Amino acid sequence: MTHVSVSTIRGIGSLAVVFSLFAAPIASAASSSSSSSSSSVQDGVTVGVTDGQDHVAPGAYLTYAVTVQQSVSPSKTVDVSLTLPSYVNTATPSDSGKQVGNLILWDNVGLTQNTAKVLTVSINLQPNIPQNTQLVAKAQAGNDQATDTTIVQSGTTGSHPFLISITDNKTSANPGDQLTYIVAVKNMNTFTEHADVKVSLSGQVAIDDTNPPSTVSYPSITWSNVSFAGNEQKLFTIDATINKRVTAYTSITAQANVDGTTANDTTTVVPYGTAASSSSRSSVRSASSASSSSVNPSRSVLFRKVADSSEVVPGGTIKYTLYVQNILLNVIHNAVITDRFDPSLMSVADAGNGSAAAGQLQWTLPTLQPGQVWKTTYSMKVNPGIANGTAINNVATLNGTDVATATLNEKVTVATANVVGTLPTTGAAYDLLALILIAPAALGMALLQRKVRG
Repeated sequence: MTHVSVSTIRGIGSLAVVFSLFAAPIASAASSSSSSSSSSVQDGVTVGVTDGQDHVAPGAYLTYAVTVQQSVSPSKTVDVSLTLPSYVNTATPSDSGKQVGNLILWDNVGLTQNTAKVLTVSINLQPNIPQNTQLVAKAQAGNDQATDTTIVQSGTTGSHPFLISITDNKTSANPGDQLTYIVAVKNMNTFTEHADVKVSLSGQVAIDDTNPPSTVSYPSITWSNVSFAGNEQKLFTIDATINKRVTAYTSITAQANVDGTTANDTTTVVPYGTAASSSSRSSVRSASSASSSSVNPSRSVLFRKVADSSEVVPGGTIKYTLYVQNILLNVIHNAVITDRFDPSLMSVADAGNGSAAAGQLQWTLPTLQPGQVWKTTYSMKVNPGIANGTAINNVATLNGTDVATATLNEKVTVATANVVGTLPTTGAAYDLLALILIAPAALGMALLQRKVRG
């Protein structure tokens, strides 16, 4: 992968999972770039582009990351474009980008001073590309330009067959806060590969737990000789706690490495009383939302279902919220959620924009870029007359070609609620119960007073 950039890319910071994937290549491009031109200095805008690949096979999928930032104003807008290489079959831009032929356009992109904005385009290459073809993509923002070159080679993905990303979903945190790092590693070859997955953390954190279990030699974590089937992606998580005495504005850094491919994450410690902030991955706008539920999805979970109560009375209603967060390294197209329930126990009260059929509800998801979140809320009514203690289970399943590499546990979620007996609807029963309980005591006091008087 050859990068040519007119000006240096600086201050990338902590990015979302798909963005941290490209952090190392972007830095590499910056180090080899020429000095800024006078026009670029005047408008203060810099741009970079990478697809994270050196070589690619015909018919493969690529994601270009276009990184833009400006250094002269508190905020400004700029038009950004990406000229795609030849032999592109389909292209899906993020952030409402428009495609005109082989040109992707983003109009009036808002830029905060010294804060990077990353725009992505996922492409599918044509299957008949000649061997050793150079795929050249050119990004432009303001007066700055950058290019990325990738070589087409059949049956190979280059010297490093892995894609890797790492994120804690935060740009800032307070002393004593817990960070959960998610490391995603994908084998880009069609055959099985083995590799060590390594993460190095700053000295300002304590490592609490890792999943799966790993070898910890502080501050390094290693999962040794991990087996990856062809095109398989695996997730690794690290729970760590920031030292309570760490100095404000210290940078907490993490670097993941597999087979020479690296990705980085940076989180800044802010003083107590300053609100910590989430990264673009967890704050990305919802692609579809049928509810304003305040429950947040787990950062490391692809698919999740949450009920508003674990107990319900006969004839009562349970509200469920479904979440899908694309923690994968690829775009998710047209995935389908099927939620199955027992009609003898419950019925649909509100389908939440889903389609209802006998014993099931279904939703077809919109396209989800890496990091994007979809959620919806729906309600089920428990049938009257259900016996006390009955357990009501309903199972939701996420299916689709683009989530095929996820494990079964990541694509199936079960919610359980227990039926409890009905409670009194007025206070009358409690008043009668109280009268029965206090009557003997009152009678005893009356007899005692009569005895004293006598």
